[in-house]
Amino acid sequence: MPIDPATGLQQNLDISGRFGRAKGRSLYEFYIPVYKGVDSDTGAAQWERIFNDLDNSGDFSTGDEIVRSLTQYEYDNPDATLVRDMTDVYADAADQFTGYEAIPDLRGAFRINATYGDFSLTAQFNYQVGGYAYDFSYAQLMDNDFLGVNNFHTDIRNRWKNPGDITDIPRQDGRLQLDQAGSSTRFLTKADYLALNNVRIGYNIPKSTTDFIGIETANIYVTGDNLWLGSKRKGFNPATAVIGTSDWYRYNPLSTLVFGLKLTL
Repeated sequence: MPIDPATGLQQNLDISGRFGRAKGRSLYEFYIPVYKGVDSDTGAAQWERIFNDLDNSGDFSTGDEIVRSLTQYEYDNPDATLVRDMTDVYADAADQFTGYEAIPDLRGAFRINATYGDFSLTAQFNYQVGGYAYDFSYAQLMDNDFLGVNNFHTDIRNRWKNPGDITDIPRQDGRLQLDQAGSSTRFLTKADYLALNNVRIGYNIPKSTTDFIGIETANIYVTGDNLWLGSKRKGFNPATAVIGTSDWYRYNPLSTLVFGLKLTL
């Protein structure tokens, strides 16, 4: 662990973006608030709040201490009586280890080569199994900050609208609820994917035809790059970053098609 300049000792917790680092844990485990869904009565987003129950009442009350960073608080206050409940105030949600890691269980690629008569087919796929990624772009498309002037993901159609609605997408309220799209487990997405990186289909013109026109061989082909991606959410490509995270101005590789003719004279 890094050294704390104030004490000269190793830090108990090191924060790097949305990841937390501590002894015995992954370098890429998300350390962010835990999303607890939507209040069916009000439509507000809710997160897990953790507090030190100083009056031993079992409920949050004046005088109890809200925990902002769980792991650090536990190190600093080993005898604290910690209680978990829910809050619709994002600033009161506790950063904590979530158990979700960006590191996949398996990542790799495979290739297909096939021929049938004068036709040939080659295709290359890559894939990932396991791991989670933070879909920042999706979070921005589900925000309530700029109603009427920004685009939304189609999932916004499933938002809370009336008391009693059961959904995990909160109301749209013109930023009445602050930080509704703040970093939390709400926007962690499975990073499994399968992508078709390249495919080539070729046809060898028969020998009788090439001899007639005075050439040795001729092959007509079409190749395609980045033609298809299957992932948890349409448009989400975990392969654009090592840790899978989407972000502003990060684009998917372009899909291209090339038609060609290869001749041997």
